Amino acid sequence: MNLNDKVYSAIRTGVPMLVGLVISYLLVHFGFAVPEDVQTWLEGLLTFGIGYVYYLVVRWLEGKWPSLGWLLGSPNQPSYNPPMVVPGTVTGVTTNPPNAP
Repeated sequence: MNLNDKVYSAIRTGVPMLVGLVISYLLVHFGFAVPEDVQTWLEGLLTFGIGYVYYLVVRWLEGKWPSLGWLLGSPNQPSYNPPMVVPGTVTGVTTNPPNAP
């Protein structure tokens, strides 16, 4: 993963959270009456929930129509390289020879 992929990854993670924050703020402050002692808690919960659902829906839509990736802030998906496998190891853990104690 190079620097551009990290930037794309950060943007595509931050945009759904920003969408969730804006929608939850509008719901809590203008959508329905909420007691002030639970406003912060509810807004935080809604921010996470709405942002997560938004991300999942857009990723699903992006699988069908790749041009919709801009809804996550960038149409470019980061590329993740598979981990390098070193002979004699399994995902970085050294394997024991067959007859080892």
